[in-house]
Amino acid sequence: MSGVPAPGVLYEDASFLVVDKPAGLPVIPLRHDPGALTVRRLLEQVRAERLFVCHRLDVGTSGCLLLARNEAAHRAASTAFAARRVEKTYLAVCEAARADAPSAGRVDRPIGPGRRGAMRLDSRGRPATTRYRVLRREGSLAWIEARPVSGRRHQVRLHLRAAGWPLAYDPRYGGQDPRFARLTLHAWHLALPEFGIEAL
Repeated sequence: MSGVPAPGVLYEDASFLVVDKPAGLPVIPLRHDPGALTVRRLLEQVRAERLFVCHRLDVGTSGCLLLARNEAAHRAASTAFAARRVEKTYLAVCEAARADAPSAGRVDRPIGPGRRGAMRLDSRGRPATTRYRVLRREGSLAWIEARPVSGRRHQVRLHLRAAGWPLAYDPRYGGQDPRFARLTLHAWHLALPEFGIEAL
């Protein structure tokens, strides 16, 4: 056993499992460290069952992560994600990059690969859409709800920056506010209505 506590379970049935992924723990093996502990490996050790990752969260992002408990459930969930029948809501702590940054809106900006594992907004990239709204402001910070329609890598981080609301702590795309020690992004809500799944 690894000695690392397993993520808390937010939802469970015979086919699926939603866990509260901690920040800093990768969902799948990293290219530069394929032997590192992952959410999937840790859960399989603790639960003594094979699990299938249905989607990904960035290493630094915490929150709702869906895993399937059998291959049929994994195929069904993959189809639902591809058809955009999954409801995802993120909470982000951001800083205002512009005085005129709108308090709500929709970002439609394609995303493509950048350098050294980063992504970038690219007109030749894959279509990506994120809806967002400011929930509250406190000094230089804002708490924002983001709802990605698509599921591109680093999408919420890039789109919030494009809207004038970079994450308060995101060394790659946002700020480095010393009040935070981790990526200020949390996958708060996940729902797959056709399977009766909802987790917070």
